[in-house]
Amino acid sequence: MNGTSNPNAGLQRVNLEVEELAQEKHRLVILIVEDDPDDLYLIRQYLSEDYRRTYELHSQNSLSAALIFLKSHQVDLVLLDLGLPDSEGLESLQILVRENSDMPIVVLTGVHDDEVGEQAIKNGAEDYLPKALANSFMLKRSISYAVERHRLMQEIRKRAEQDPLTGLPNRSMIYDKLEFMITQSERSGHPFALVMADLDKFKQVNDTRGHRFGDQLLKAFAKRLQKLMRKSDYVSRYGGDEFIMIVSNYSSRNELYELMQEKQKALSAPYLVEHDQELVELNIGVSLGITEWECGETPGAMLEKADRRMYRNKRR
Repeated sequence: MNGTSNPNAGLQRVNLEVEELAQEKHRLVILIVEDDPDDLYLIRQYLSEDYRRTYELHSQNSLSAALIFLKSHQVDLVLLDLGLPDSEGLESLQILVRENSDMPIVVLTGVHDDEVGEQAIKNGAEDYLPKALANSFMLKRSISYAVERHRLMQEIRKRAEQDPLTGLPNRSMIYDKLEFMITQSERSGHPFALVMADLDKFKQVNDTRGHRFGDQLLKAFAKRLQKLMRKSDYVSRYGGDEFIMIVSNYSSRNELYELMQEKQKALSAPYLVEHDQELVELNIGVSLGITEWECGETPGAMLEKADRRMYRNKRR
């Protein structure tokens, strides 16, 4: 009938959206790295019997092909056979973990060898399953366990590496990042800089308005700092009101200093901070200490140099 509408149409649409979300939640994209067609067929058959979860399955028959595939595809889990034509044993797992450390891996062993399985877990796999014991139930169980274990480990690692107040990487992560950047610069010859940022007279803010207000200011500063950073840059909280920026992808020292002047100006713009259920506008300066990496310099030496330069600029 024209001019009428189905009163249940809205509810049906909502139910459909909820069902689609539920299906998406229980859908896994899996890469099977296996060169035996019979074993590949069995794996597909076992997973087709899972009525609680749907799978999008991809397969590659060598480690090199799998690595190329993973560069352009996002997967939730890898099922890895340790007997491949171009790589044998735990070496395959070590290479895969090195290239894709944020992805759960279940190792498929050709023999019932617990020692190999335990070594695989020590080398980065989430679980292992001997092919001789594989069936629909065991494979589904191993996949579910691997996905959940990986999620929990990622959460634990994130908490250990994250500053609880600002959500930025914490101090412990700075040294790892600097080590990585030094290695990259030694190979490529491209420069990078370490910048230490400190809020001027932050102690006075805490003393006059309280630590809760100070925490709100630090969170607002961290949020603005993140927005100002480019994709190639890195930012973390060093401690207190000190923050670290690692800046790369610039062509000259002049370009670096112009870039940091722009950031300093933006970071020193007024902040709106909640205090006693009111928004308070606060003007606060930011001092920077900039140092470029020099050949042979360690992360600790760079941090000390940036710290000295930052306090020298603050006194000025």
